Amino acid sequence: MSTTRVREEEVVDLLREVNRSLRERLMEAAGTKRSLAVLSLLRAVDREPGVSLNELARRTYMPKSLASMLVADLGRDGLVSRASDPADQRLVRLALTAEGKRELDRWRSTYRAIATAAIGSLRPREAANLMSGLRALRDAMAAEDAEPQGAA
Repeated sequence: MSTTRVREEEVVDLLREVNRSLRERLMEAAGTKRSLAVLSLLRAVDREPGVSLNELARRTYMPKSLASMLVADLGRDGLVSRASDPADQRLVRLALTAEGKRELDRWRSTYRAIATAAIGSLRPREAANLMSGLRALRDAMAAEDAEPQGAA
């Protein structure tokens, strides 16, 4: 196996490990019974108020039945509101309530504090290298996403 391939696999493994650790710390710190799937739904509804349940399930890569069940729970808890689409009464549009926005902000604040503490434990040079590497990876992915389909 080539050195480049080994390095790429290690990067993938490291990204997974860091992401898993951040998620676990988030769940411990959040002090809630809610799952990360709920966080994913809240984020998606926040990004696109008025999203339909079908579209929400597609965007979050969840089976519609699971998304529907979780949205029903969020509605009962007063975090998501449901409204009929004026143009098509069969469609239900979703939006975060004020409490839903506060809940999402709490999740984000907790996540940011956890990540900031972890990054703050690095030596300055390590933190600078991490930022440089992550920016390079983000830019490479953005350039790849911008390529026309079929070009490669």
